[in-house]
Amino acid sequence: MANRVDVLNPDLSVEDQWEAFSSGVNSSAETVLGRRRGPNKERWISSRTWKLIDKRKKAEIKRDQARTRGRQQAESSVYRGLDKEVKNAANWTRRTGSKRSAVRHKQQPTEMTLGCYTVWRGS
Repeated sequence: MANRVDVLNPDLSVEDQWEAFSSGVNSSAETVLGRRRGPNKERWISSRTWKLIDKRKKAEIKRDQARTRGRQQAESSVYRGLDKEVKNAANWTRRTGSKRSAVRHKQQPTEMTLGCYTVWRGS
């Protein structure tokens, strides 16, 4: 390598260089950090529940593409089972998540000594 600037490949336009840089940063961030699913309102949903939601969605597609009545009924029962599982997992996450956040945000009592007085502050 005669010149370190040769690596930058001046043949590409600024937009192409930015696109290459941006895609590299985004792909490495996704591999390291993982992808966030759903809007802010749905951040409480656990990754296990998201996997179940994906399985249910695939089962729904299979059910909708079934051609015979027997196959449709079989795929429908699979879909109903996964639907029930998703709802149970979401309810469990919602219940335990709210308890966990309540415990996490609860203030621990602290003791302060002011001269001869002891003052307790907190819950």
